Amino acid sequence: MRIAWLTPYLPAPLDSGGRIRMAKLAEAVRDHELHLFSSIESVDNRVEDLLPPGGDHPWASITSAPRGPDRFEPTCPKNARRYPRELKRRLAQADEDEPFDVVVVDHCQTGHQLPPLRRAKVLVAEHNIESEYWRSQLTKRPVRHGLKWLVWRRYERVLWHRADAVTVVSEHDREVVQRVRPDTGVLVPNGITFDRYRFKPPGERTTEPRLLFVGLMTYGPNVLAARDLAQDVLPRVREAHPRALATLAGRNPTPEVRALASPSVDVTGAVDDISTVFDDHAVYVNLVRWGAGSSLKVLEPLATGMPLVASKFAVRGWNLAAGKHYIEVASAAEAAEQVLRVLSEPEKFRDMAERGREVARRYAWSTLGLRFRKVIEDLGVTGRQ
Repeated sequence: MRIAWLTPYLPAPLDSGGRIRMAKLAEAVRDHELHLFSSIESVDNRVEDLLPPGGDHPWASITSAPRGPDRFEPTCPKNARRYPRELKRRLAQADEDEPFDVVVVDHCQTGHQLPPLRRAKVLVAEHNIESEYWRSQLTKRPVRHGLKWLVWRRYERVLWHRADAVTVVSEHDREVVQRVRPDTGVLVPNGITFDRYRFKPPGERTTEPRLLFVGLMTYGPNVLAARDLAQDVLPRVREAHPRALATLAGRNPTPEVRALASPSVDVTGAVDDISTVFDDHAVYVNLVRWGAGSSLKVLEPLATGMPLVASKFAVRGWNLAAGKHYIEVASAAEAAEQVLRVLSEPEKFRDMAERGREVARRYAWSTLGLRFRKVIEDLGVTGRQ
């Protein structure tokens, strides 16, 4: 089967949730003929330099082009406008030379440059629903964010109607899609490379009072959660444990996040192997309050056995039960109180850690990839007919 894959992401490094998801789903169909059409930041980027040595990647070809200027199109979101027009021309030419069976639109923003196709079926693989993200921001700046919400909502609906199938990462996102297209909305959640994470129950973890939060540190909800941990939770914990430390791990920390660094707060930036960071921490604190899709950094502490102290919103999309899989909190004060519980009696959280580990196991990429593969192959069969 011949598959074109339109993406806003470079194929490597795998240092963000979007890149990891793309790589894992592509790996699940690598025995088909995959052709990547990727945007890059500038002509100075060389995709070839980012690929693993020895040709160990799933792509039969990689076509890249720099993102374009922000041309004003009032009915199109900015991220979609900047996806390279050159890729539309190159994709159309490749389809003319030899028709594709399926075109994967990896996140709807790449669909703006989708040309007419000879026979290919179109799969929109949503990482999150952008209009839902902006809808969650309406109370902050109603006019500005309301306009973005309306533009994204219109844009998404047009693309979903053109698609032959849409995949989503959460039940909520599926409901949003099915209000527009009741006949699609296939759930392929975000996942985890499960075997990379070593299980250490709470009672066998470090005795040091060390708190952890991991996330892309340019993403607004993560920046706010990092600030809450460093400025509101940690000081309360240090009243009882003066040696308590917090680690904020994740690439590209903004100036606001870097300013949180202190003798008691470690801002790491990018980490070569994030799975190793979990070994020497006692509690994971995720106070994300807003955003879209599902929080990618929930499965990792569950897989490692680290007690997860989190807001209800932070664990959306994973079917977790408060008190059974994680410790739910609604404020920084509550979070500090629950962190102190874990630090004082970690062995009491072993059963919770084991249940959390089993949840994470269900979201292994090896399992989710098979689900995505079936969507692709079902479309490919109808495309050839």
